[in-house]
Amino acid sequence: MVLILWMGNQDKSPVTRMKKISYLDFHVLFDQFEIIIAIACHEYTMRLSAEQINTIVTTCRAVAGANALVWLYGSRLDDTRHGGDVDLLIEPANTVSLLLRARIKMLLEQILSLPVDVLVKNPGTKDNPFVSIARAQAKLLEITP
Repeated sequence: MVLILWMGNQDKSPVTRMKKISYLDFHVLFDQFEIIIAIACHEYTMRLSAEQINTIVTTCRAVAGANALVWLYGSRLDDTRHGGDVDLLIEPANTVSLLLRARIKMLLEQILSLPVDVLVKNPGTKDNPFVSIARAQAKLLEITP
């Protein structure tokens, strides 16, 4: 998935250049500026092994609760890229504090030997734009035998 974020003068909009790709977009007008977010869509694969996925899900659920949903988003979904951190969106059944979020990050970085970013969408809270964008491209992680 490609995320294009552009902010600039309305008179010089790049929309005509973006028409060549398949995308979802939405516009926000703010004073004299226009913000365009375009998401080019394609199939998702993952650059994580089954063992790494199982470790991620097991660790997240051990800290955030057994019913927590664990989503992967970002560069690890793109087979054409190399390296990169592990971007996770966690949706727990019960509220996860900043301290618990930090614990998940620390544990996963120690176990995986990879940088990990953890975004938590607690129940009863509104989606912020970052959560919405992450969820739009995320793939749910499941434990495999």
